Amino acid sequence: MRRRVGDVAMPRIAAFAVMMILGALAPLLCARAAEPAKVFHVGIVSINTPGPKTSSIALEQRLHDLGYLEGKTLALDFLWLEQIERLPAAMDELVRRKVDVIVTTGQEAAVKAAKQATATIPIVMLAVDFDPVALGYASSLARPSGNVTGVSLNQTELTGKRLELLKETVPDITRVIVLWDAIGADQVEGAAAAAQILKLPIKSVELRNPPYDYAGALEAANSRPGDALLFLTSPFFNRDRHRLGELALQHRLPSMFANR
Repeated sequence: MRRRVGDVAMPRIAAFAVMMILGALAPLLCARAAEPAKVFHVGIVSINTPGPKTSSIALEQRLHDLGYLEGKTLALDFLWLEQIERLPAAMDELVRRKVDVIVTTGQEAAVKAAKQATATIPIVMLAVDFDPVALGYASSLARPSGNVTGVSLNQTELTGKRLELLKETVPDITRVIVLWDAIGADQVEGAAAAAQILKLPIKSVELRNPPYDYAGALEAANSRPGDALLFLTSPFFNRDRHRLGELALQHRLPSMFANR
């Protein structure tokens, strides 16, 4: 059984992220595997983009390996939304459908919406753009407690490393234009701290109200020779990755992205 909600679209989520989510998801399902003829209902919610079904194939294949067959012992609801504002309604819909597990990928807004929708249904998250402990979704990484578990990627630290790699790869850059949006706001501090250590000036540019005007953002930053671009993580940047690559080539600006 497969259902969709609203303006949903197939995403291109890194397969490794899906496998990490499954590491947290599998025990929740296996704990009840002894129940005969039970159909486990899993809701997967993400803000992302159209693309190959890499993530869904990896998810279904691993669940199949664990003994869960869609249509027999497994029902998957993939909800890919193009607007963050639709997250609360999507989570409420999954609660109404009485799913056994809610899986969220990437954004803090998705976990927040899930937590507001239910305090009892297990929530498995991939925390990409936020610190789940600092924001109170988990007591600690070792013992999250509550109904939220999953995987956390420390993007603040990785942002600094990416800036270091950019400077190492193109040592003659004189300034970095850091493009970010509200989803990746926590990473701006990591970029600024790394830039200070590297003695590298940065120009912080926030993108607002998608679809974003990237050309206008570069114009506002007054891009010039010697500049480089650093894109912080955002599902919207991922969605627009081909356009961003073309824009960087057009302006002849070395660029660093969170994902390939």
